[in-house]
Amino acid sequence: MIDHYLIAVVICWLILDHCRPRMQDAMNDAKLPAPVFTMGGFFTAMLYRLVDFKEWITSVKDKLNENQYYILQRLNNFPESTIKTMAEVLNTTTRTIERNITVLKKLGLLERIGSDKEGYYRINKISQ
Repeated sequence: MIDHYLIAVVICWLILDHCRPRMQDAMNDAKLPAPVFTMGGFFTAMLYRLVDFKEWITSVKDKLNENQYYILQRLNNFPESTIKTMAEVLNTTTRTIERNITVLKKLGLLERIGSDKEGYYRINKISQ
């Protein structure tokens, strides 16, 4: 007897195996989070889209302190910003900036891509 569910699962897996690297590369090139694939009763692929920064930052502003809000604003306008520059502009310590970046990472709003020396921070403009 043919198990149609098993056949569907195998087909979805083959499609996913073929398309996943290209989808991940495209999302990475656009500096968006990697797609999320799930398979339960249905196969789903969650792709993130670009969101207007001003609209997005307004929606998450209530969850942030002043320094966290500034860090996100600064990284949006100057992605190459360093912890040291942000600390100087805010007239605070680098440790304070590092603590706030840790909070933003835990909230899923900020992600470090690459090494400490060569990398950058990516803002994850997700709905909150």
